[in-house]
Amino acid sequence: MTALSQAASDGIAPLLRWLDRLPEPVDLMLVCAEHQSEVAGHHPGAAVVRLDACLADLPASALLELVLRGTRVEARLEGCERPDLAARSVDDANRLLTSCARPERVALSSSRAGAGAEDPVLDVRALPLPRRALLSMSAGPSGAAAARPPRAATERERMLDALRSLTAPPPRVRPAPGSGSEPPARPRQPRQRDTLDQHPAPSAMLAASGCTGCGVCVQSCPADALRLEGSPADDGRVRVTLRHLPASCLDCGECVARCPHGALESTGRHTWAGLLACLPQFLASEVLRECARCAEPLPSDSTGSLCEICAFRRANPFGARLPPGVAPGVAPALAGGAPADGEALGGG
Repeated sequence: MTALSQAASDGIAPLLRWLDRLPEPVDLMLVCAEHQSEVAGHHPGAAVVRLDACLADLPASALLELVLRGTRVEARLEGCERPDLAARSVDDANRLLTSCARPERVALSSSRAGAGAEDPVLDVRALPLPRRALLSMSAGPSGAAAARPPRAATERERMLDALRSLTAPPPRVRPAPGSGSEPPARPRQPRQRDTLDQHPAPSAMLAASGCTGCGVCVQSCPADALRLEGSPADDGRVRVTLRHLPASCLDCGECVARCPHGALESTGRHTWAGLLACLPQFLASEVLRECARCAEPLPSDSTGSLCEICAFRRANPFGARLPPGVAPGVAPALAGGAPADGEALGGG
């Protein structure tokens, strides 16, 4: 996931709210922000909506969210600057719909359709509501919109929510009280979620060997997808366990690149089915000693009784380390040294 994908996913929020307010589903024709014309070819019964972003940045999760609103979706590439990437996003959405055994599909077209009258292009942030919808706004959402949970904050969570909805079994129809009849038994269907095992997700499958429990990988993960958990062990020591949360992982590679011992490696990618399971992945476990001063776990390759910070403090009670990349002459006072020739600590 990129920042552009997150922004494009955020940008369809007004469109989703608009669909929830309409009394009946409508067909959607989506065009890029680069679409300059204020009219499009005639599409009876459809609304042509210009997005805030390029269709190439719209993730498959956003298309699935629109499909789940009961609308037919078509991505129109008129004016799109990156049509190949837009077509890939549509293809990803359709492959996931196929894996979920859903009949819906997102259509894709690159030429103007229809003849004669032209349909206006609606801005995604200024969508008109019919009078009936305006009168019902004070009562709040109703029907399926009222039962729908709040939209997740991140694009990854929105994808997982969409896949859960697409793979949820249909509700069982119960007989009316006193009817004395049972509905016919439905044939047993294979678990649709299992078919998502064929589709890799942007989440790394990690393996660990030689982990020292230093925690650098945990601190460097931008998605908070690694956990270092501690529990008491024998002889006053502590057992630390490193776990990976695949559903949060972005496959950015920061943990692998920053591990000072080269203990982590990426062995592939998890599938969407694995992410839906939401099971933490065990990576490593070590029994460590504690720092004699602050009681923090010491890496297994540590030879002293103090952690790195406490050892530095003991050796340099009044000193400090410069941040990485800062030259010693820039701020000599921070390093505990004397000013260089011609430098003064105060102004004036």
